[in-house]
Amino acid sequence: MRSWHGKRCSVGIGLGRVLRSCLKALLVVLCGAHAVADDATASLNGMSLKDQLGQSHDIGSEVSGHLCLMFPVGQHIIAKAWDDALSPLLPKDRGLVRIVDASDIAEEDRTRLIERLTKAVDGTQIRFLLDWTGEARKRMDLTDGDVWVVACTDKGTKSGQTKGRPLAAALTRALALIGIVPNPPLVDAPQKGR
Repeated sequence: MRSWHGKRCSVGIGLGRVLRSCLKALLVVLCGAHAVADDATASLNGMSLKDQLGQSHDIGSEVSGHLCLMFPVGQHIIAKAWDDALSPLLPKDRGLVRIVDASDIAEEDRTRLIERLTKAVDGTQIRFLLDWTGEARKRMDLTDGDVWVVACTDKGTKSGQTKGRPLAAALTRALALIGIVPNPPLVDAPQKGR
């Protein structure tokens, strides 16, 4: 094979991997997602949270290669809009991981929150992982009070993040964080009254 400057060169096995990494990085940049370097301080490894049914989850392994929807209780309406829009676009084996920052909930009100969450998703496989201390948000270095979509590597380390309302551009950014390009491209529904 000849290179662009006419000299012989060989294409190594690692070239495909390098090109894929470059393309993913370019996709993240072009879509405007907030990419971050793998950083041990932005990791959920070694962290365990319980879901609304009381089952314990090793977060570091569960977030591997997934998108996490991280939100405070007070932002549940925006979080549900993200969930409703994003979940159908994800592969079955890479479903959305939902982490509720319940650090603002008083201890005496925790039971009521658990009951509400359990009732809201009764009969489904949906699990809300409850973070009573806000530790997951702190480890991911996310601002308090916002709804975040965070991508994690196979090591449970944050590889990128986005936030905002779940409109076509934001959904595309979120999917790009895990290498998914919607085809056809996502478009926002027309607004009523226009």
